[in-house]
Amino acid sequence: MTEFSPAIYGRLNAAVEAIHESGLEGMSNKTSYAMTCIRDHKMYFAPNSPKFNIPSVSGFDLSSLPNQRSVPNHAGVLIFNPEMVLTADSARLQGDMVRTYAVAYQFPFNGFQRRLRDVYTDALETQGRWLEGKRIDPILYDPRGADREDLVRFFIREERYYSDVGFEDFQKAIEIQRNTGSKFRSVLLRLNTNMGFFVAARQIQLPKIHQELMGEVGDDYKLKWNFDQRAKRVADSLLRDTLNP
Repeated sequence: MTEFSPAIYGRLNAAVEAIHESGLEGMSNKTSYAMTCIRDHKMYFAPNSPKFNIPSVSGFDLSSLPNQRSVPNHAGVLIFNPEMVLTADSARLQGDMVRTYAVAYQFPFNGFQRRLRDVYTDALETQGRWLEGKRIDPILYDPRGADREDLVRFFIREERYYSDVGFEDFQKAIEIQRNTGSKFRSVLLRLNTNMGFFVAARQIQLPKIHQELMGEVGDDYKLKWNFDQRAKRVADSLLRDTLNP
């Protein structure tokens, strides 16, 4: 973990405290949850970098952890643009961070196992109501005045938006595979309840699967297939890659 300057930590701590004490949209629980995860080393702070490349003041992503086994393991990362943290006024800093903490609250199994489109839609709705409740003037990427679907696609990036998949989609792929009399029945049984493996594997494999499907299907994959069709195909590919690494 890279340390921030005392000035940045001071601004972040003040913003989190103000969000926590606002009493709006359950943010007291959400900020407390994040702080508990940080204490338990399930989340950490990090400055923005080419690895994350977040566009706004704050954002959320996953990062792999050292692991003695072959099972993927990831922590949540609360990411901040240091210069933006120092220059944004307090209300806008808090308003942006509400979205990030609303996403972080869902990690790993409070909803983050769902399709990422659902995760970010919920977070943007929370952010919009919070901003309205605080009567804050428009901020950058404000869900009150923008098309929320466009914002969802913007924040989760195109490859994850168009190849979005959730744990329920993965379970459906598992059930189909089990019904074929697969030789991997014992493995499939374990995968069917292992949300932790799914969240980590999705993080790792989704960009590759997206490129494969775009190469195979072409523009119709984005333009003509709906979310359910894409999720089914991605879940099948993710399961295939899991069973045959």
